[in-house]
Amino acid sequence: MGANMSFPIRLARAALRWTSTALLLATALTPAGSARGQVQDAPYAPYRLQEAQAKAARATRAFLAKSPPPTAEQLQMDTAYVELQLALDPALARLDGTVIYRARVVGAPLAQAVLDLDGALGVVAARNAAGTAAFTHTGDLLRVDLDRSYAPGEEFTVEIDYGGSPDQSQGTFGFDTANGSDLIWSLSEPFGARTWWPIKDTPSDKADSMAISFIVPTPLIAVSNGILEGIDDLGTTRRFRWKERFPIAPYLVSVAAHAYVEQTVTWNGGVGGPLPVTVWSYSNQASSALNAANSTVSMLQTYEGLFGPWPFPGEKYGQAQFNWGGGMEHQTATSLVVWTSSGLIAHELTHQWFGDQITCESFTEIWTNEGFATYGEALWREANEGPAGYFAEMNAAKYYGGGTIRVPVSSLNDFGRVFDSGLTYNKASWVLHMLRGMMGDTVFFQFLQDYTSDPSVRYGTATTADVQRVAEATSGLALQQFFDQWIDQEYFPTYALSFDSTPNGTAWDVNVTLEQLQSNALFEMPLTLRVVTSTTTADHVVNANARSQTFVISSAEPATDLILDPEGWVLHTTETSVQSPTFHRGILVVNGVNWSVYGTEIVSAHADSIFTGNYPFEFWDIFPTPAGGYDPALPPPLGHGSIPSSILGQFSTVVWVGNNYQGDLQPWADAAILSYLNQGGNVLLMSRLGQDFLPPARADYLGLTFAENPTNTIQAATAADFGLVNMSRTGFQNFNAVFETTFQRPEAALLFTEDSSFAVSRGLGVWEHPIGGGSLRPSGGHFAFVSGRPYRWDHAALRTNTQIILADLFQEPPIPTATAPLPSLGRERLLPSVPNPFNPRSRIRFYLPEETHVSVKVFDLRGRLVRSLLDEDRPAGESGVLWDGTDDGGRDVASGVYTVRLLGESASDHQKVTLVR
Repeated sequence: MGANMSFPIRLARAALRWTSTALLLATALTPAGSARGQVQDAPYAPYRLQEAQAKAARATRAFLAKSPPPTAEQLQMDTAYVELQLALDPALARLDGTVIYRARVVGAPLAQAVLDLDGALGVVAARNAAGTAAFTHTGDLLRVDLDRSYAPGEEFTVEIDYGGSPDQSQGTFGFDTANGSDLIWSLSEPFGARTWWPIKDTPSDKADSMAISFIVPTPLIAVSNGILEGIDDLGTTRRFRWKERFPIAPYLVSVAAHAYVEQTVTWNGGVGGPLPVTVWSYSNQASSALNAANSTVSMLQTYEGLFGPWPFPGEKYGQAQFNWGGGMEHQTATSLVVWTSSGLIAHELTHQWFGDQITCESFTEIWTNEGFATYGEALWREANEGPAGYFAEMNAAKYYGGGTIRVPVSSLNDFGRVFDSGLTYNKASWVLHMLRGMMGDTVFFQFLQDYTSDPSVRYGTATTADVQRVAEATSGLALQQFFDQWIDQEYFPTYALSFDSTPNGTAWDVNVTLEQLQSNALFEMPLTLRVVTSTTTADHVVNANARSQTFVISSAEPATDLILDPEGWVLHTTETSVQSPTFHRGILVVNGVNWSVYGTEIVSAHADSIFTGNYPFEFWDIFPTPAGGYDPALPPPLGHGSIPSSILGQFSTVVWVGNNYQGDLQPWADAAILSYLNQGGNVLLMSRLGQDFLPPARADYLGLTFAENPTNTIQAATAADFGLVNMSRTGFQNFNAVFETTFQRPEAALLFTEDSSFAVSRGLGVWEHPIGGGSLRPSGGHFAFVSGRPYRWDHAALRTNTQIILADLFQEPPIPTATAPLPSLGRERLLPSVPNPFNPRSRIRFYLPEETHVSVKVFDLRGRLVRSLLDEDRPAGESGVLWDGTDDGGRDVASGVYTVRLLGESASDHQKVTLVR
């Protein structure tokens, strides 16, 4: 399941506008409902994502019609040998054939064989050892009576004649066309083999060997697994006879038939002897296919040195072209969509060791296929580009969203979750990367070879426990905690690091404080701390395993800097610190949308001032200057790339325009956002893929709980409060986070909802102003998040909403305060409520000169108590409480004017608010 370029994000079925290698797919893979001509930017590597999406879509369709997990009889059957004989007629979209199925009985005596076969196909006859056999084919289960009861250890054989037109809507077998000629293809993962041949359809039961023959019209060439034993000329048709001599899972059995151009090069460097490397391409792509074959020879040489001997000696490695996005790692017969993606070719080739030779025991463990194959892409870049290429690939595969790598059993019917490109592919590849960092290269690559040669899994199936067992045996490390936290625990650690240096005799003590800020769980990892002095650097490894730890590192000189995980071996984020912020420069807009990709979409968004409303602002650009320069509406950028804390702390408010495409997520992760907020800076984040931008440490500040999946397509944003206006989309609004409409923090307020795409209303916007504000600026510390691609919201509406958020919620522009707190406003007093008039909520704001007990109550104009909102101690500074237009009984009150009264220990205040229903 393949890939080439690696860019961070997650799911959606899309035609991708990327580099020239991806442009070949732009028309074929455009998603239903997308706006023609718009960038359909999928997350990580394009082909890797397409493959994940295609597999998920097929699996979902297939599952809807399939029976439950294996029957009791199937659990007593261990597949030994299968002979599949098929005649394929593309003119009628029909197949007819015979399957000879042999299995061993395990567990208990067995008198009936039970196979999976889609109801769209009809069974003509069945035979057992005694001759004609009785059978039933109900739904998708085929039951064939055996001639007697077979005891455990005995083998039985049944033959089935069947035929019909496969249900092509399930996306697992197709009669298609390509380049003006018939194309027949299969892609059976995870449970699609049953849609075109009867078999016990589970990855945990591999046939020991198979004979596979296809009769197809001349001039089609039928490609399948193993070695071609012969071609029989039948006149207007030909029979292609293939033999797979190694164990094979049902979903890895393949047919690809087309008027292919066949080309073969030979790899002579393998320990198993010469290996034919054959490509079968469309006639108009023969040159590219031959180049791919030659590249594959180089990859085979590299991978055999890393993974161990080629798993299928004496056969071939074939690659046949088909129309589906990405690729599919059919055993010795990979299917590919294009020939120009080295990452795609590397990914599918790596699967021959990890996925084909060793197959996941169940699809809860699919990471043992896809994580290894994704890691193989990075290893190929390392072989060609050195460490820079390797780390660039791994950095691009960072995944900052939620979910566990192991697929929960309860989610096995959610194939978007099974084939989640962020978890199953990218984060899983980081498990191997982190193991390499812990073990060192020599031990790590020995582990890979020990794993592929381990007799318990070689040519069989594996689980996470098998990976752990071999890793521990090779390295001598105790890895239970490692696998528990990275495979079955969500997210990753978020570290905060501080240090100082104190003299100790003739040396210095570097006193280090290391904290884990994420709220979901603790992680235990060895971390490298690099101590930098005026003349030297030195690395020290510490065990990070607590919420807060202190370490003392001896140094010949005082430390001038301390770098955590300098080479990038641990998946984490670091919350750095803003030192002595001044907040004196107003608004800073940070652009995280690539000009070269989004063109007029992002240029017009800035030109229409949708990110700043009427406010003046300064500008920082994560990306390079666009070709042709900046629009006159933008001031010259202060800088490019990651934003230093020293710059961040100068601004009262930062408007961050995110996108998570081609590298803008990492600068956000590296920015000192929490420190800036906690001291009194304001942040307005507008972005798609909110779960990637808001891991636990930052989501907790907002008090939000994400809902649905991380990559939703949304239709509109309905204003929830504060005089905001509804927003319609101007283009395809995909890859978006949504969240629950109630929050874990009492001060958090809902800004926007999505009311049409889900069974219940989901949040799209949230604003939080914590009690007491920031430590240096009590009126600051505002954080708002608006989900969605901001450049695809109606510009006028978003501009209005941005103005309201900055003016009414953030109270921009605030009084610059440098490092001193706001001057006292004297007594306890009410501040302007926001909004006013309001419907349905208003934030009742007030100021306290010191910590005190305060009550806030609402009265009608006759002086009758309507609602007691607050009666508690509050700290000094600006604070507030929401009134939702209800009385103390929870009943909606009528439209009208109401009086809000504040009573403190030394003063009181009142003001009018107007509710407009």
